Amino acid sequence: MSDAPPLDPVLYARVGPLLDQALELPPERRGPWLSRLRDESSVVIETLARLLAQAEVDDEALPSGPGLYSLEQLIKEWSTSQA
Repeated sequence: MSDAPPLDPVLYARVGPLLDQALELPPERRGPWLSRLRDESSVVIETLARLLAQAEVDDEALPSGPGLYSLEQLIKEWSTSQA
């Protein structure tokens, strides 16, 4: 079990749709896309960056196509990696 705090429900609601958008992009376009999110809070941007980094590390495990890799799976992996 991880010692990382659970993702706040409000943050989760904001990060989910953005993560879906990012995962639809090729990996090389995700960084520039993330840098254009100036209007988002730093917490949202940092959370997205961490989750996207985890997705890149585990890229072989990601099914192709939008919505096939759940936010819950990424958060679980990210939380485990923070422990």
